[in-house]
Amino acid sequence: MDEINGIYAGKEFPSKNVILTAITELEEFRDGVFKDKVNQMWKLLCDFTHGGGVQGAWHIGRHEIGSYFEKCQIETLYGLTCNISYLNSIAMAKVCNSEAIATKLTDSYKRIHK
Repeated sequence: MDEINGIYAGKEFPSKNVILTAITELEEFRDGVFKDKVNQMWKLLCDFTHGGGVQGAWHIGRHEIGSYFEKCQIETLYGLTCNISYLNSIAMAKVCNSEAIATKLTDSYKRIHK
């Protein structure tokens, strides 16, 4: 709680790696699945958000440069962001020692993403 209050007070937000390391110290996340999933998604999302190769490739058409996002590309980004949101929510439920919330989140996620 002190760290969250520190961020509200202006302390620098911890890096992705610091957060992942802290999460993987919890017994349920020691298997590394959460960390692996975040790292797998990170490059694609950063490329897209910050103008990397993925974004460049998705903006070059046959005769011009513009927004050429196909349905599969949008679905990929949507799926990745949903996965990250779900995994983050489960991690927070674990930190809060709330199995009931984790179960509700999982049930909702499965219902939405059939």
